[in-house]
Order: sequence, then structure tokens, then C-alpha cells
Amino acid sequence: MEQAGEAVKDLLSTRGVQVSLEHTVIPNPNGEGNVQEFRVEGAALQIEKLELSDPSLLASKAVQQHLSEILGKPILE
Repeated sequence: MEQAGEAVKDLLSTRGVQVSLEHTVIPNPNGEGNVQEFRVEGAALQIEKLELSDPSLLASKAVQQHLSEILGKPILE
């Protein structure tokens, strides 16, 4: 488990993200068994880009309008 935490921290570090990383084992919310939950503190993460695979969404004026409202905003508020 510690190895997975170190791997995530190393990955973030190679991307220039210096954070405090915590992880814990929790019951799998989507099924059986357990999963590791990772939590980062100290990073101001923002939505840089959003890719949509459905062409009708790409053509939608409403979707385009709302994209401009979220791009560049923090992931969590």
C-alpha cells in the first residue's frame, strides 16, 4: 500500500505538483472488496481542458456556453 502512495506522489512530483498526500483503504463503494482512497492537500488544481467524444455535445451552444464557465476554475471548491 505504501508503494502505491509513493508511486502517486512521484507521478505528481514529475508534473511539478508538490502536495501533501494521504491515502487510506476503504470499502469499495462500487462493489466488493476494498480500494485505496487518495487525498491531496496544498494544490490549487484547475480544470484545464474538457474533451467530449459525442459530436452533438461539441456542436451544442448550451454546452459551449457552460464550458466557458468551468474552464480555468478550481476542480473542488
